[in-house]
Amino acid sequence: MSYFFSIIIPVYNTEKYLPRALDSILAQDFDLNKIEVVVVNDGSPKACECRAIVEEYSNKLRLEYIKNEVNQGTHIAKKRGIESSNGEYFLVLDSDDFYEKNALSVLYQDILKNGNADYIEFNFYELDGKRKHQSSFFDSLGKNKKVEDVLSFKKNHTVWNKCFNSSIKNIWQSMESFYSIFSEDYYEMGIIEYYVKKRRLISFPLYVYVQDTGITSIKKYEKEKVKKMIL
Repeated sequence: MSYFFSIIIPVYNTEKYLPRALDSILAQDFDLNKIEVVVVNDGSPKACECRAIVEEYSNKLRLEYIKNEVNQGTHIAKKRGIESSNGEYFLVLDSDDFYEKNALSVLYQDILKNGNADYIEFNFYELDGKRKHQSSFFDSLGKNKKVEDVLSFKKNHTVWNKCFNSSIKNIWQSMESFYSIFSEDYYEMGIIEYYVKKRRLISFPLYVYVQDTGITSIKKYEKEKVKKMIL
């Protein structure tokens, strides 16, 4: 089967949000036969629940299921999913977030019109409770970003509002594997920005970032674990 888009969804203790994420893929105004979904269960305590959801949606989506026996962190889960993906382009969808219904068709039309890019960055909504607003963190001048802009937080460094060309999968595979459950995007995009030659931006919001769910709902972190991830 030939896929145009692969969507990687890491899951750890966020099974209750996973159906919403998958439903947002089902609702796309784009050919579902050209979409591959890779769910990576990162050693979740609710592994049986995760598998049951995947089995339910396997009748509706082209879905691959990867299970880590132990929790290895979001960074490694993403790497495994990306390595297993087969699409011409791949995206990472956090399991507690979701897409606007035209997300993939907008990206597809952009690629047809403007040609390939190492990645395409798109704007997103932030959802705080019932209040949905367009993010102010998206910078329309981001196409001129440099590595130092990402490392100094002057430009966007998140992975989930990007559509990556499969030709850069080798960059992901070359990254160090280490345990991390937050801000791994900062590390990943710092390396990606160093290597990429061509990027584009879409100012229209295609993604909904849900605040205070998943990792963002954690109010207290273990000091030694945070220190290890920072190092």
